[in-house]
Amino acid sequence: RGGCRGAIHRARSGGRNEPSTSSACSDERNVVKFSRRASLGLSVFGAVLRGSNRPESEAFGAEIIYDKGTTLQGKTLSTRAMAPAGAEGVAAESQETSGIFASFVVPLRWRCGEVREEAVDAGSRYVWSGFTDPVDGQGILNRAEVAILDYPRALEAGYLDRVYKSGTIEALGGGLPGGVLKENLRRADIFRASTRQDAVGTTYYDWELAASPQACTEEERKLLGICPYESVTLLAVAAKDDKLVTLTIESKIASFQRYTKDIRNAMRSFKLDAGT
Repeated sequence: RGGCRGAIHRARSGGRNEPSTSSACSDERNVVKFSRRASLGLSVFGAVLRGSNRPESEAFGAEIIYDKGTTLQGKTLSTRAMAPAGAEGVAAESQETSGIFASFVVPLRWRCGEVREEAVDAGSRYVWSGFTDPVDGQGILNRAEVAILDYPRALEAGYLDRVYKSGTIEALGGGLPGGVLKENLRRADIFRASTRQDAVGTTYYDWELAASPQACTEEERKLLGICPYESVTLLAVAAKDDKLVTLTIESKIASFQRYTKDIRNAMRSFKLDAGT
């Protein structure tokens, strides 16, 4: 078994996973700086979420698990229908259940459970869970999910751009369909936000969020004045044709610290394709 269900293997070079859309997408723009509260929360984790310019092993205090001189492979997880294709993964097959398909890329070495499709209000949700690293057996992502939703409001000219530029978690939670943000994330801090555009002009809005738990030990609270974050959520949003499509990636703090670049690359690889 070993591979994630719903994967198309893609060879990449440069010693790390690179998004399959990297050639089609422009550089990130309009990167939002951290709030003071967010910066406070980050101090206990060193450079975990700051996008440090120091070498990865120095910034994160973790052993690099790839050789920068080797060639690694990525696999594409897609909302298209999936069918087994051997022990190393599966290939996507055409499925005419939606006019829009979404995909994102993770390192080939990552293992995860089979994708499952769930019916939700005004659309569908596709969930992958149990991402682990076969090298050491450690968890990487709690889950990754793509939602494809009917949400006409998001198709209004400039709507998502206004939500993005507001810069607040309240505007983000209120501007997206119910269920996209879990209840605890409606009080989250926004650590990082950026936009990008693909070759056909679709704009993608990316956020990194973290929320303090409601309860923690007195010692933990004294350290920062707030309960320290336990997990990070990456959210990417785009609209195409008559659909609003979201990618949500959830990771524990320790896992995000270790696999920051791969996790961020997975979010940046998120793309939409029209069905044919």
